[in-house]
Amino acid sequence: MRQIHWVAVALAVAGSIAGTPARADTVIDAVDFLVDGKEMVGRHVTVTGCELSNAGDTVVFCHVRSGGHGAGDIVLDSSTMRREDLRRALRNCTEVLPKGDCPVREVSGRVGRTRGGLVVINNAKVGWQ
Repeated sequence: MRQIHWVAVALAVAGSIAGTPARADTVIDAVDFLVDGKEMVGRHVTVTGCELSNAGDTVVFCHVRSGGHGAGDIVLDSSTMRREDLRRALRNCTEVLPKGDCPVREVSGRVGRTRGGLVVINNAKVGWQ
């Protein structure tokens, strides 16, 4: 019986080491992310309420609007972005100012910083509308 217990413990530890998420995503509105994103570095987030724009080979922006005007941009790292999402963004979302062509339900990924200190979402996965 004692061996079964230790096998169960070993499997549980192995599962957590293998990448089982330690906590659920933080779901956050895009305006709130613009304000609080710098405090979320290292966390996995799901951001709602933005539209892809200015897609390029280094970054893609998720443009945030508030009150009918541009409030800012959330930076997505193109080099770590899910490949099929990057292809779709490069084909459809290259406008500097979005025209409503690339709204998304959500963008999820891990919050990081560039060498220059800019907050960025790495390993971005797009929930397209």
